[in-house]
Amino acid sequence: MRSARLRHAHAALYPGLDAGVWYPAQSVADYFRAWLQRHPPKSGGAAARVLESSHFEFRGGVPREPPWHTGATPDERT
Repeated sequence: MRSARLRHAHAALYPGLDAGVWYPAQSVADYFRAWLQRHPPKSGGAAARVLESSHFEFRGGVPREPPWHTGATPDERT
């Protein structure tokens, strides 16, 4: 299972998540995706990515292979 841990420097950007704690990555992505639907970005645009790689540490599971397009299915990767 892939796990994600929020870096302390970015904790303010992810309300409801405790920095430094390992969570199942899919659960974190689902939680934050739901949060974004309730609190859309003030710019009016969609967030570029649910979990910004530089804001989290990841371990276990299979990492995403770049390039990855937001919202794309595995068949739509380029």
